[in-house]
Amino acid sequence: LRGLSFGPTIRRIRGLLKQHDIDVLHTWVPERLTVPATIAAWLEGRPVLAGDRRKPRNYGYYLLRDRLYYLPYLMADRIVPNYPVLPKPVSLSKLLGFRRKTEVIPNGIPRTGTPGPLTAVPDRILFVGRFVEKKGVNDLVKAAVQLKTAGVEFELVLVGDGPLRASMECECADAGINYKFTGFLTVDEVRDWLAKAAVVA
Repeated sequence: LRGLSFGPTIRRIRGLLKQHDIDVLHTWVPERLTVPATIAAWLEGRPVLAGDRRKPRNYGYYLLRDRLYYLPYLMADRIVPNYPVLPKPVSLSKLLGFRRKTEVIPNGIPRTGTPGPLTAVPDRILFVGRFVEKKGVNDLVKAAVQLKTAGVEFELVLVGDGPLRASMECECADAGINYKFTGFLTVDEVRDWLAKAAVVA
């Protein structure tokens, strides 16, 4: 969709919705495609689930500008923000009806519980997350290759999975790194690995 203007972008997204028979469109604020994608879904009669990755600022001209990104919420069927409502002093949640279709997903990490003992293994480097470029895990592997080339001994443990896994496994093997890819783990298993890591990247 790069290089397409607003109208052609909407038409292209409508075509993709039909071609792949997509039931629900999940959008993010702020993203370049949020508005055209929301309009395309509305025209195709597909429900829209909207989420966001930012918190509006409450000073200067940001009071208004940061909230303009949320106008697509008017066309969304359900909103899942990372905080309860747009914060004061300027809030569009009640004025524009966001509150009635907003559902808050709580933090996935429990706030209670007894911390386990730290039994860190010296020189163990740990990553937990999806193996995608924007998480930076590929940069971590490249840095690990450089450490190995420099003669530094360590263990690299990567918890999770994703499209970069195969290429990163090849990089680690070719460099002779002491590595382990665990795949997806339970919360308790991840907690155990965190307690045993010297470095969490």
